[in-house]
Amino acid sequence: MQLIDPKVRQLQWSINSPELAYANEVLPLKSQADSCLNHWLTALDQKPDTLHRFLETRKTQRLGLYFESLWQFYLENGPNWQLLNHNLQIIEKKQTLGELDVLAHNASLGYLHMELAVKFYLQQPNQSGQETHHWLGPQSRDRLDIKLKTLNEKQFPILNHPQCQALLTNLEIKPPIHQRLILKGYLFHQFNHTYSLPIDVNPQCHMGEWLHQKNITELTHAHDTWAFVKKPQWLGPLKLPKLESGCLIMNKEKVNEFVRNHFFSSPNNYALILIKLAEKQNAHEEIKRYFIVADAWPNV
Repeated sequence: MQLIDPKVRQLQWSINSPELAYANEVLPLKSQADSCLNHWLTALDQKPDTLHRFLETRKTQRLGLYFESLWQFYLENGPNWQLLNHNLQIIEKKQTLGELDVLAHNASLGYLHMELAVKFYLQQPNQSGQETHHWLGPQSRDRLDIKLKTLNEKQFPILNHPQCQALLTNLEIKPPIHQRLILKGYLFHQFNHTYSLPIDVNPQCHMGEWLHQKNITELTHAHDTWAFVKKPQWLGPLKLPKLESGCLIMNKEKVNEFVRNHFFSSPNNYALILIKLAEKQNAHEEIKRYFIVADAWPNV
């Protein structure tokens, strides 16, 4: 929260936020918030133009690609890293077998193949949450168990394919090549419901709550400072300087009206992220976040 520039805060969150879940045989990349990284982020926050220009060249509406771009910037410019390649397709006989998200070199860890993802999953209604298939994406097509299965059975094993090994040799990337997972995001349990977490999930992962739009007044009645956020503000805690936040802050009556209008305009309208805010001396800062979904969810 000490960082001023929103994109630098999103970068910091992408690097240092807790892992969402774990792969079977691949360790997460542990990014230590050491003095060297903190100094680099602080300096970038004071002069963020290089980050802004980098992201301008990679404009995208997809949050996953934006997250990847933040990591690519860090690996190109951050301390102790060298970005060697990214989105490297493995092709055999004109057929794409898979893709390596990132190849990088670290001063301490050596050569690394890393898979990147940022995900937001909601506890399925009437399920405990204890199994990975109990956690659905906002559009209910994606599931946590599907993502982990893809990582375990396709994205990481592709490194050992002969075609991939030959490509790495041509790129003069020598073994050993270690594999790491960078899987960040949030889980949202059902509003006012109990839940359990699967064994594959990091117990320290970021948590929020979700609710159907018909229940919005149950959430807002006891608090009067809120804001809706769009991508890419989904990444990391929201901080709104008071001089800039006037048109974004909503009281509970405005929130309730906004939600009603949003979902009335289309029965299958997209989900919203609503942030509960606390008023600090110079800014409004996030307390907790909520996914608001259509009443028919997850059957949309």
